[in-house]
Amino acid sequence: MTTKRAKKLIGRKRSLRKKPSRSSARDEKKAFIKSLLAHGQAAPLGPDGKLPKGATHELSTDSNGDVTVVRKRFSAI
Repeated sequence: MTTKRAKKLIGRKRSLRKKPSRSSARDEKKAFIKSLLAHGQAAPLGPDGKLPKGATHELSTDSNGDVTVVRKRFSAI
């Protein structure tokens, strides 16, 4: 049996859980892409349709200008 006080506490805990804002998610995505580029792990497909040596992620841009990152292979360093 749940008391009124317990119900109040449960409701309060739920209200503290917040989704990340869109701007923080956007910032996270930018930082992730920047890190991949800095380490040579991301690149657009070459003219032959393959990733360059050492790249593990494919970068592509859609019609809106949004960058999409797709993991294509793994690398053990």
